[in-house]
Amino acid sequence: MKFYIFLIFPFLATSQEIVVSTPLNNQLYAGIANAVDISLENTKCKDFFIEVEGEVIENKNCNFTIIPKSKGLLEIKIFTSKKKGVSKIYLNVKDVDLNAKIMAPIDKDGSLLLSRATGISVESEIVDLNFDNSKVEYELIIIRKDKILINEYFKGKRFNEKAKYYFENLEDEDIIVFRNITIYINNIQYFVEPIITEKRKYNLN
Repeated sequence: MKFYIFLIFPFLATSQEIVVSTPLNNQLYAGIANAVDISLENTKCKDFFIEVEGEVIENKNCNFTIIPKSKGLLEIKIFTSKKKGVSKIYLNVKDVDLNAKIMAPIDKDGSLLLSRATGISVESEIVDLNFDNSKVEYELIIIRKDKILINEYFKGKRFNEKAKYYFENLEDEDIIVFRNITIYINNIQYFVEPIITEKRKYNLN
């Protein structure tokens, strides 16, 4: 989606049009790489640059990759190569809506085969979002007949040997709870909803 901004530069007695385009309806997301195309009227791509509160990875043919630090309005300052004609545009930044799910094969009836679970996956409604470099921490609780078998913190999307052991030895009535799930993307911390495998209610506070 594109939008147009007609700007009068305070240091130049001229006005220029800026065209801004992002693949996500001019919505940016904190902590992840956002593609932003910015073109400045009558100015070559190599003759201007931008500054933001966050990280600008590259500028290739007016295609910028921006990683905002936090949600809110992101101020993008635009400069010519000679530091003239300074101007500003603003784009909205929000947190990524993340979900955590148990990675396990699916049975014929569509239910998860929890005894063969291998870890936690991170998902989002944003298409093509890459979580390869994300980090996950969580608290795992397994309850059997009102007795807590395990209540420990783990790190990593893949289960370690201890977590695998408990999943391989699950019984039908066991309750599995993942809570305090924390996801780190580019050093930004996200908290997601707990995962509970049964509808029975337990006071876990």
